[in-house]
Amino acid sequence: MPIKFRNRYIVGSLKLKDGTPGLAKSVTRQTILTAVLDTTKGLFGDVGVGRVKASLAVKDINVVGSGGGSGSGSGSDRVLFMMRVDRATVREVRLALTCLTSLEMRTASVRVVDVGGGVEQVKDRYGRMLVDGGMGEEEVRRVLTHVTG
Repeated sequence: MPIKFRNRYIVGSLKLKDGTPGLAKSVTRQTILTAVLDTTKGLFGDVGVGRVKASLAVKDINVVGSGGGSGSGSGSDRVLFMMRVDRATVREVRLALTCLTSLEMRTASVRVVDVGGGVEQVKDRYGRMLVDGGMGEEEVRRVLTHVTG
């Protein structure tokens, strides 16, 4: 009998506070993952990091403008991301995300937008956020296919 993993998917929005145009484009999956693990270590210690690290993965990351346009060079870029985490540690990761105050020595804030039990449950919300951020419909379909595929 196959083992079924119980994952949760978190959709979040990250905003860098310094307002430097185009700075959000330098944020990568690894940057977010490292920041979450560092915050988790500060909150829960090495044991907490060990529990979270096994299942934590950033599934997708996109930079969008918060003003509804393309947001290029406006300084109002946001980073939208979707991550996967084990059901047993979703509270710790969610707390670490909301307590995250810096990203590579830059002041940042994260807002957890949605938490769901399956990728199908959260990908619609994630797609709507991408469209609201100024991404085209075709590009959103391509991103969502990549996330679920």
